[in-house]
Amino acid sequence: MVNTETLVNDGEKLFRRLDQEQNLTVDGAFWTNIREPEAPRLKLLIKQLPTVGPTKLYTTIQKLLKKVLVTSFTLEDVSLVDEEDPDVRALRAVAGNSPLLTMIFPNLPNTGGATAYVYRLAPKAKTRRSSS
Repeated sequence: MVNTETLVNDGEKLFRRLDQEQNLTVDGAFWTNIREPEAPRLKLLIKQLPTVGPTKLYTTIQKLLKKVLVTSFTLEDVSLVDEEDPDVRALRAVAGNSPLLTMIFPNLPNTGGATAYVYRLAPKAKTRRSSS
């Protein structure tokens, strides 16, 4: 069983390396269920997901996992998510429109009491309204 500190450190290595990739914007990176040994998930909110597609992004993540020598989790523990993900919505409900940087949130609302460790969650982009 991997301890929480190792997961957090390895997750940060991957997140920081993803942040350096050209043409990728990591709007969110966080662990959910970090305190449950069988259920932690590293969720990544990447702006380009709709245009690049999940297959290409998961391939990039797999290569980076090897490159930064992450050993505490695998690609199977990573989820690409969008703005409608329940954990993203719960974190936004807690934070409002403030950016979240390196915080632990125990007992997130509407998630069954999940605990999240957040590296980053940028405020939700405002949608532009077209003028009529």
